[in-house]
Amino acid sequence: MRTADQRSGRTETDESLETSSAETLFDARRREALCLLDFSPEALTVAGGNDREEGIATIFARLAKLDEDAVFSILAVVMGETLAIDSVLVDLLGLWLKVDMAALWQADDAFFEPLRDRKIVNAMLREVAGKKVADANLTEKVKTQKAIIRDHLGGTNDRTKVEGWVPKWLAFPPATYAGRPLPTLDRHKSVAALGKRLPACPRPAQPLAANARQPESQAAPAPDIAEPGYAIAAE
Repeated sequence: MRTADQRSGRTETDESLETSSAETLFDARRREALCLLDFSPEALTVAGGNDREEGIATIFARLAKLDEDAVFSILAVVMGETLAIDSVLVDLLGLWLKVDMAALWQADDAFFEPLRDRKIVNAMLREVAGKKVADANLTEKVKTQKAIIRDHLGGTNDRTKVEGWVPKWLAFPPATYAGRPLPTLDRHKSVAALGKRLPACPRPAQPLAANARQPESQAAPAPDIAEPGYAIAAE
């Protein structure tokens, strides 16, 4: 089992991802899972294991003391860390969970800088500023059109602020601009019918306290093995 490689090949994009609100929220859950497992708080991932040399029996003993919600919270983090980024499963889960990318992503320099296609940028301008503004700036430089989009998103230079915009590429389901090829759209089409047949997604669980565990009377006894340290570290 390997953790997903999130490197994009562009330093700016990698830094944007690392500091994004989505990554921050996920890392908070990761820190909870590390604490529940008594792993090093400096570990980069849960799936990568602890920095200490510990056998699987020790880790199992810690899991056995946790309640079901805590175990599933750890499992969710491991699944997130190992989910293949370009997998159709990402598209299927996005549909099923009804992921709202506007709550997790905001356009920044890393997004705008590589944009060079005039038709795509003008289509985005139409979404953000409306048809009148987009048509009036149709022949303007791409840089100028991107600046107008950013003004609307930030509410600067006397532009009306637009909240909650994300490009069609990042939506669930995704769409393309100006008929340009989009691998994400191709993956979505391959699972769209399956997504419609899935049962409704249950309400997401509330965030778990880092020291969640079963009462002592219900906790499973630790196996009689030589490896020390079954206690869950408290923050």
